Amino acid sequence: MAARSISRYKAGRDVRMRVLAPHLSQSARARRGETGAVLVETALTTILLLTIVFGVITMGLALYTYNVVAASAREATRFAMVRGADCTSWATACPASAADVRNYIEQNLDFPGINVSKLSVSTSWVAAPGAAACAANCNIPGNQVHVTVTYTFPLTIPFVSRNTLSLTSTSQMVISQ
Repeated sequence: MAARSISRYKAGRDVRMRVLAPHLSQSARARRGETGAVLVETALTTILLLTIVFGVITMGLALYTYNVVAASAREATRFAMVRGADCTSWATACPASAADVRNYIEQNLDFPGINVSKLSVSTSWVAAPGAAACAANCNIPGNQVHVTVTYTFPLTIPFVSRNTLSLTSTSQMVISQ
């Protein structure tokens, strides 16, 4: 009889403990060998979270770099538009050539984190819309100058196979001098 009352007592105590202290079920899981699952889940979630965080940071740097590339294209176009074939007011690069435009960008590109060796510049002079096509010298007032700047941005996002991103900006203005 004493054995029956002890087993009833234990059964009632287990029910009361589960209702009053649900956190004890963790110790029951620990007894069954499931404690390593939390560690694995945490590790996988952390890897995914850090990949997303580094991806967002890298894409923010890419956006910054694109803004620098676009600003460089605009500045180079302004440089070339005031240094046309009729230019007399500048001591250097008058009239401007494609090499002068490239040198201007390389010398005046002082943004942090931008590597000038990964930059390519293409400059062309085009006849104005509606005008006759020019064969030799299009660097005259009224025509247009096109500057295209391309930067090879290194991607450093974990688990992404693409290594670089090509950022390109084009600017076009009418030559004034």
